[in-house]
Amino acid sequence: METHPDVHKLKLHPGESVFGWLMLLFSLFAFYQSYQIAGFSSLSSPGSLPMAASAIMVLAACMVVVGNFSRPPPDEGGLKVFLAQVFPYTVAVFCGLILLFAVMLNSLGFILTAFLFLFSSMWFLQKRGVIPALLL
Repeated sequence: METHPDVHKLKLHPGESVFGWLMLLFSLFAFYQSYQIAGFSSLSSPGSLPMAASAIMVLAACMVVVGNFSRPPPDEGGLKVFLAQVFPYTVAVFCGLILLFAVMLNSLGFILTAFLFLFSSMWFLQKRGVIPALLL
């Protein structure tokens, strides 16, 4: 496969290399899980289509990881730039709220947990106080 000649001159974005490795790990896990369905006994076995799809995922992820080795690292780097561009504060707060929702769901029930989740998310997003969040 032929690539554009300038693709190796492009700098990596913050977190791009880590994302490639994570995709490779996920693809290998998906391939292992699809192999566990029925092995590779025949082309018409139940696991053949998931194995083919996950094998393509593994190959694509390997190409990305190997391609990232030839690209220069980003100018500005570090955890601070990665967090600002890929995982900003609002996303982190909502991930925490979703995690709290999942933890509290079994003990408080759906109605109360959903109310608390929606109230706290509106309160966080509006930044105007408790009363406007309750009225919404």
